[in-house]
Amino acid sequence: TLMTVDADGKAIEVLDKDGNIITDHQKFTAKNASETVNITFTFNSLAYKGKYVVAFETLTRGDDVMAVHADITDEDQTVRFPSIGTVAKDTSTNSKQGLLSELSSITDTVNYTNLIIGQTYTVSGVLKNKADSSSILDKDGKEIVASSTFVPSTNSGSVDVVFNFDSTMLIGQAIVVFESLSQNNIVLTTHADITDENQTVYYPKIGTTALEDVNKIHEALASETTSITDTIAYENLIIGKEYEVTGILMNKETNAPLIDSDDNVITNTVKFTPTETTGKVDVKFTFNSTDLLGDTIVVFERIRLDGLLIASHDDINDMNQSIHIPVITTVATNNNTTFKLIDTGTSVMVNDTINYTGLVPGSNYRVEGSLRYVDTGEVVMDSAGFMVTAFVEFTPTSSSGSTNVIFNFDATALAGRQIVLFERLYLVQSGGALQGDTLILLSIDEKLDNLNQTVSFPDINTNMIDVATKSKTANYGIGVKFTDTIDYVGLDANELYVATGTLMNKQTNKPLLDKDGKPIQSTTEFRPLETDGTVDVTFTLDTMNYTGIDVVAYEVITRDGVTVAHHEDINDARQTVTIPGLSTLATGGDGRAKTLPAGPNATVIDTVTYSGLVVGETYTVVGTLMDKSTGMVASVNGNPLSVTGTFIPESPSGPMAVTFNFDASAFGNKVLVIFEEVYNKDHILIGAHQDINDEKQAIAFTTTTIVQTGVEDYASKYAFTTLGLLGVATIVVIVKVRLAKARRKRKLRK
Repeated sequence: TLMTVDADGKAIEVLDKDGNIITDHQKFTAKNASETVNITFTFNSLAYKGKYVVAFETLTRGDDVMAVHADITDEDQTVRFPSIGTVAKDTSTNSKQGLLSELSSITDTVNYTNLIIGQTYTVSGVLKNKADSSSILDKDGKEIVASSTFVPSTNSGSVDVVFNFDSTMLIGQAIVVFESLSQNNIVLTTHADITDENQTVYYPKIGTTALEDVNKIHEALASETTSITDTIAYENLIIGKEYEVTGILMNKETNAPLIDSDDNVITNTVKFTPTETTGKVDVKFTFNSTDLLGDTIVVFERIRLDGLLIASHDDINDMNQSIHIPVITTVATNNNTTFKLIDTGTSVMVNDTINYTGLVPGSNYRVEGSLRYVDTGEVVMDSAGFMVTAFVEFTPTSSSGSTNVIFNFDATALAGRQIVLFERLYLVQSGGALQGDTLILLSIDEKLDNLNQTVSFPDINTNMIDVATKSKTANYGIGVKFTDTIDYVGLDANELYVATGTLMNKQTNKPLLDKDGKPIQSTTEFRPLETDGTVDVTFTLDTMNYTGIDVVAYEVITRDGVTVAHHEDINDARQTVTIPGLSTLATGGDGRAKTLPAGPNATVIDTVTYSGLVVGETYTVVGTLMDKSTGMVASVNGNPLSVTGTFIPESPSGPMAVTFNFDASAFGNKVLVIFEEVYNKDHILIGAHQDINDEKQAIAFTTTTIVQTGVEDYASKYAFTTLGLLGVATIVVIVKVRLAKARRKRKLRK
């Protein structure tokens, strides 16, 4: 019969699961007086870990008891069942808190009972994952095991089993040590309880989320006092232990710690005692980020227990640990080109290329821009009195890139001015259908002296003169040249430009056309050495074909085919040259007759109507009688018939009379035509009327008696005009009949 003892040391029977006493018997026939007989007990011994059983024996023959051996203290009758219990600790921390290290160590103290003094035992252990009871494997895929062989000097005691391994792969895991006690390769007992806290070591895990304090986002506006909070979420810490978490700000671009103005690493330390194994703790930082434009700040966190580093989160690429300091830089240009000169107009387009760095891919952003005058800093307003603004919204696919803001506005008043574009970058934070979007300011690019943000509106003014007269009055003839001097302001030096001029007829406000029906134009290429200067555009035209009009030069300056400046004012006197006009009416001395007798005392009056003269200037008029039949200058006794007079107009337009007194006896049955020429004070021909077929310029001479019937009264017709002119201007006419001795003929001016 198997016996054991109760809590009071009293011998009691060993029972099976059904409550039956565990016994065995063996019948035998003795062959000798002394022999050995084996009795075998079979039972479940798990319930007797750490206990012992004693075999009580009774020898009978028939019904007679021959002998009894029932001594509960007899070691020879006793079988002891060993038990082990373990307490596992991280060797470095000497606690249940594991230290993450490539050279990690767990010491499992195995407490044993019921061992036999002096015998050899081996304790073998293996590491298990508490989450799924699987074995922990090393980098080679092998179980992590350890063992210790010992000879106890007492029945109960302890022995250490030490595991050395790389624990860096065990972040956030709980490790349970399973142990077995063996002797001679026979397992005597085990301790393999996956839920046993004493057998468990916890390896911590931390994750961090860094946010800017004001808007709770991963981006911050550069500031002298940027504040961020890094929230550390921890797992597998030991309740009641005091920990220390230290955060360090790192610059992702340099992978180096941030340094403050005193050359100290920007860091902060917080102590905390968890009340749960899992929780959170905040670490706050305040620093100057004005020199970190475009950089990404990453918070590295490290947790220590009793000065030992047990966990860290040092991932320079972790977006959750990151705070971006966005920066935008802008380059403003003509929307049609890459240069910074823009022509004025009612619908000007300026392209501002926004280069950004430090954005979060997939987030929504908005860039808003406005305009300032460089010289005053004042806001550029539109014609309605509102600020000129523009914006663009975009969603970047990478942290760095570019987008464009297009300004379209009336720039007619900006000639000669420079404007600078101010831009602001916002994060568009959706507030849902009820609250709408919120704009969070992230970056500002607003500097009046920023040349990249500046565009110029060149200004040009022109002054056109006749090359020969050096004045605003054109000379009369073929191949006449006008020079238009363009004064420009605000061009880029050393760049190639083309100045293109077009002559306009002021009276029709249409281009002046050449003989082929094409606009009269001229171009000049130039490369200025300075931003301000002058350039000449010269036109060539036959002014004799355009008499009596004002010619205005329209000028356009282009660069690479793009207009950067223009001056097109039909009423600009500086752009204007006047081509004087002349028309004449020849009559007899009575101001009426178109036919005169061929006698010795002929008088012809030529009424000259002019236009385009300069008030107060002195002009010379030359009238010449031409023989229509020959086309040659008429002469008397070999002397040409010519009249010269000077006059000072009091109005740009008006009539004047030129009188011819001569002997017409030789011109019977001939027609004489009066040619008129007007010269300026420098004796340059500025106007002429020389049409041999013009009836108004013609006078007929006859040898028969003239009866005036139905003849128009030219004198009366022009008397009012002439007299009226005399009332407002001073006309001095010096009339001479030049009877030069030298015989010469004047050819017809064509």
